[in-house]
Amino acid sequence: THSVAVIDYGDVSCGPRVSDLAIAMSYVMYRKEEPLACVMPFVAGYHSVHPLTEGEVDVLFDLSLMRLATTVVMAAHHRSIRPENAYLSVSESGALRLLRLLDSTVDVNHLLPRAILRHTCNMAPIPSAPSLHSLAPPHVVRPPSCLAVVDL
Repeated sequence: THSVAVIDYGDVSCGPRVSDLAIAMSYVMYRKEEPLACVMPFVAGYHSVHPLTEGEVDVLFDLSLMRLATTVVMAAHHRSIRPENAYLSVSESGALRLLRLLDSTVDVNHLLPRAILRHTCNMAPIPSAPSLHSLAPPHVVRPPSCLAVVDL
């Protein structure tokens, strides 16, 4: 017999499944210039297979930020213990850059990331705001009687 796979059980833990999505989302956004845009298809795909609740979508961005912050903190901690092992902090600079980029997005509008993720999952981007569809009258198109119809 021969080995066909290696499974690392070191990171196995019990917790909300949205946490795993947030961790994966952090890696999808890693080293991207437009991280929120690139993560939308990923989240939409996940949601199509495992539908997320509104509560899960509402915490997804914050959980992803927490994962990135944990990456930075753990890298600094490991570097203080074993400064000769550069591998232990290999992800630090990318995670820090992404945190700064996302922080500048949140500075502009703190509701934007959540609204984008809610829209991606076919939810109202801002739950307390009325839908534009509910405000607009039904759209019926009829040709105006004042126009002549020309058949070529």
